[in-house]
Amino acid sequence: MKGVGVVVGEYLVRVKGEGSRVGVLGEGERSGPRERAVVEGVVPKGALLFLGRDAEAGQVVRGLEGGRRVQVTGVAGVGKSALLRRGAGLYRRKDLVFLEAGGKETGDLLQDVFEACFYAEGYRPGEAELRRLLAEAPVRLVIDDLAAAAVDRVLDAVPRGGVVFSGASRADHGDVQVLDLGGLGRDPAIALLAAVLGGELGERSRAEAVWNATGGEPLGLLRAAAGAIGGELPPPGRVADLVPTLIATLDEAALRVLALLGLPGCGAVRPSLLDDLVPMGGAAAERLARMGLAVETVDGHRIAAGPVTAPNPAAAEIRATARVLRAWALAPDRTPEEIAAHADLLAAVTAAASRTGDAESGGLLARAASPGAATSLRLGAWGRILEQGKAAAERAGDRRTLAYLLHEDGVRLLLAGRRAASASALAAAAVLWRELGDPAGAVRTEEAREVLRHGASVADLQPVGRPEPVPEPRAERSAPEPHTPAHAAPRSGGGSRAKHAVPSTGRGFRFVVGGGLALAAVAGGYAAVAVAASDTVAVKLAVRTAVLSAELPGDATCDAAAGGTDCTSVIRAEKGEPRLVVVRPALPSGVVDLRYWGCDEGPESRTCTVTAEAERTVCATTVSPRDADARAECAALTEEAATGRPASGVVSLAAPTQWKVSVEGAPVACAHGTDEIGSAFDPITGKRRCGEFRLTVGRRVTLTAVIGGQVPAKGRFVDPATVDRTPVWYGCDEGPEAAACTLTMTRDLIETAREGGPAAVACVATRSAFDFGARTICADLTGAPHPAE
Repeated sequence: MKGVGVVVGEYLVRVKGEGSRVGVLGEGERSGPRERAVVEGVVPKGALLFLGRDAEAGQVVRGLEGGRRVQVTGVAGVGKSALLRRGAGLYRRKDLVFLEAGGKETGDLLQDVFEACFYAEGYRPGEAELRRLLAEAPVRLVIDDLAAAAVDRVLDAVPRGGVVFSGASRADHGDVQVLDLGGLGRDPAIALLAAVLGGELGERSRAEAVWNATGGEPLGLLRAAAGAIGGELPPPGRVADLVPTLIATLDEAALRVLALLGLPGCGAVRPSLLDDLVPMGGAAAERLARMGLAVETVDGHRIAAGPVTAPNPAAAEIRATARVLRAWALAPDRTPEEIAAHADLLAAVTAAASRTGDAESGGLLARAASPGAATSLRLGAWGRILEQGKAAAERAGDRRTLAYLLHEDGVRLLLAGRRAASASALAAAAVLWRELGDPAGAVRTEEAREVLRHGASVADLQPVGRPEPVPEPRAERSAPEPHTPAHAAPRSGGGSRAKHAVPSTGRGFRFVVGGGLALAAVAGGYAAVAVAASDTVAVKLAVRTAVLSAELPGDATCDAAAGGTDCTSVIRAEKGEPRLVVVRPALPSGVVDLRYWGCDEGPESRTCTVTAEAERTVCATTVSPRDADARAECAALTEEAATGRPASGVVSLAAPTQWKVSVEGAPVACAHGTDEIGSAFDPITGKRRCGEFRLTVGRRVTLTAVIGGQVPAKGRFVDPATVDRTPVWYGCDEGPEAAACTLTMTRDLIETAREGGPAAVACVATRSAFDFGARTICADLTGAPHPAE
């Protein structure tokens, strides 16, 4: 009997193509790992361009040298990853391990650290042994994109080691020093633009305006440089909307790579695999990175943060990709490490195949990848593949593939210590094997159930060789089972009706695991198999979007919305155990990018994992410009649920100027004609109050004012050319009487706001003598000194 054996804690697993076998190791059969003489880590190559961050890179290096805990925070696109890579490159010792944490389960991340420090092929220690081994490990960690929920566990696992990590939100940990990263200064930003454009910068004033419009964020600067024509940078007002223009210039290879990376939950893909999937795909990904549409990481290229709406791949393209990936996964020289590194891609393509009508290909892809993922010892990566594979096989009505994937998931859950969920999956697999008339499959599953109940010897399960190839499933496809009326429930062995039986939908076999029951398809209906209930907590899932309809898991309540979704659902998660939350959209053309708030991965994440100790709130929407308010609502909803404190504040716009004015950059319209009285009467200003919008903590807007129109009536004898109509802003980050306005919402602004009043006011007038009163009004509204006459 061929196969490969791996050890996870107290269990020995023999991974085989037709299904894994699991048993319990005896005391004398366990061998301990050996510590490596030198930590085996990877030092990443530097970012594409790195300018203006030398002081911050020095802080990263000093944190590593001093064994301190340092977190780098900042908005998406500000350069956190580039800074960590630079700091890691400057750190000269050999005890460094650099890890990309985005989307990874914390246990998989710690397994990476363990393998870097110890020789232990085919071995994943249990939690207690892992903590004991790593407690004395002389290691320094640099971790990019570490989820807030994972911080405590990672820091506790390496109490002696220095850890520098990045994250979207601040870690709630007492001994973590926070380095809050802002945008680049003016000179480094202009130097970056010049470097990308090969020194052909054009007018410096335009470069300074672009720097101001992007807030100095490197990702925005890259996009602005990519949008330059003949060395001339785009107008500052267009910088925020460059992405569609850049996408329109892409060649076919780059478009196909962007569509692949843009699949929900795709993660990073290595250039070598991109070349297999798209001719010259690796080179195309590099072009995307230079344009700010993709990001190069240690693990490959991933789609860039921000409003990058990738094109929808055609169904035929997804089908071809799934088949190529299946052949790739089954290649004799494919390593478990490669499978685990691309688990997000494999899961994303599996889900996409299911959505586009080829669910059978998706299920078969997950089956092909499962043995390699299992032997990689990355239980989280294995789980993501299995989760999407089960959904695809269920949708396709492929019972044989579904039985295999349920069995494998039951084994995985057993290894992870999630015994109740393991019992549910194995019970459902056992029923299916019997339905299929597959005694060998039924025996393997019953062996695993016996280990779950009582433990079993593994004397005949010795680790040898590689996992054998996945056998081709039988050609037969089961016809839908005949419909069984609700009163004709399947009978138990004693002749009585099975409790909680419900009628079949007639669309194949559906398995629902949760609430202490595993519902297994039996003779046209479902029979409930009782399992031990575990502690669960409620996870509230809200979907707020104006651009697509979506299918929510759990018990959903929805408000009707034309072409959109305004729903709230309640699902259950096992206490302390990670649960993947997926919103399945019915995607219209051009909209493919969902974002989640309230998840372990942090705000605006592409995937959502929830590890809940108490009730949690998750919110999902899209990156569409039409969902700007929904994104602010999601951020506020999840932050308020987590902290009990307001996470967003109201910004009030005012434009008391007598000139014709239009304010751009706000999610609400603000425009008045010459001498026009505002429709919203304001007892303070009397006129020209434009409107209000909500801004979450840490987010900012860049406002610009376009001033025009005729000279006010009282100045009809004045030459318009002699009047200074330069906009003057109050209430902005730049201070009073500023030529530009960037407004960042902070918690201090919210907490000091008058009850019921706005947290911030942005008010615009002009330098014109006609607007002296308007400037005085702006000063009163924002608490600034009155202007001098």
